[in-house]
Amino acid sequence: MYAPRRLILFTRFPQPGTTKTRLIPQLGPHGAAELQRKMTELMIQQALLLRSDQATDIFVYYDGGTVRQMEQWLGKEFRYVKQHGKDIGMRMYNAFMDGYTDGAEHIILIGCDIPAIDTPLLKKAFSDLTSHTAVIGPSTDGGYYLIGIHRQALPWLLSSLFTDITWSTSKVCKQTIAALKKHHITFAPLPLLPDIDRPDDLDTLPSELLG
Repeated sequence: MYAPRRLILFTRFPQPGTTKTRLIPQLGPHGAAELQRKMTELMIQQALLLRSDQATDIFVYYDGGTVRQMEQWLGKEFRYVKQHGKDIGMRMYNAFMDGYTDGAEHIILIGCDIPAIDTPLLKKAFSDLTSHTAVIGPSTDGGYYLIGIHRQALPWLLSSLFTDITWSTSKVCKQTIAALKKHHITFAPLPLLPDIDRPDDLDTLPSELLG
C-alpha cells in the first residue's frame, strides 16, 4: 500500500568518470563523483526528515550502478527504480506515470544537485499541491530543480511537460511554465536556487561539500 504523497529523487551512482562530467576539469573524476555522492546523501537526509514528519513514499530513480550497489550506498529503506527513457524528459515522464499507476495523489520530483533544497522547502512544495495543480522550483541555469503535479492533472498533462521541451538549455523552465499556462494549470512557484553542474557553480557550494 502506497502513501498518497510520493517524493522522487533523481540521481546517479557516483562512479568516477561517469557522473558530474562537466565538473571533472575542475575536480577530477574522483572529486566530481565524491561531490555527487555527498549531494545525494544530503538530499536523502532531507527526504528522511520529511518522511519522519509526514507520511511520504521515497523513490530513488537512479542511473548507473545496480539496485544492490544503490542499497549498499544509501540503504534498503527506499524503493529503487532504474531510470528509463531516451532523454531526461521521458525519464521524468515515466517516473510520474509510475506514481500515477500506483495511485499517488501528490507527486514531487527533485534532482540531487541542489544543496539548498531542505525539508521546509519540500514541506512547502507538498503543501502547495493541496491548493495548486502543480508546483515548480526554478534554478539559476534556466532549468528547474523541483516539479510537482497533483493527480488530477495526470496523465494527460505529462506529454506537454516532458516531451516538448528543449532539454539542457536555459529555456527549460520558461517552456515548462508556458505549457502549464497553455493548459490553464494553476501552479505555485518556489524560490530560485542554484544548481551545481558547471565549474562556475562551485562558488555557490557550501564549503563542507567540497571538503
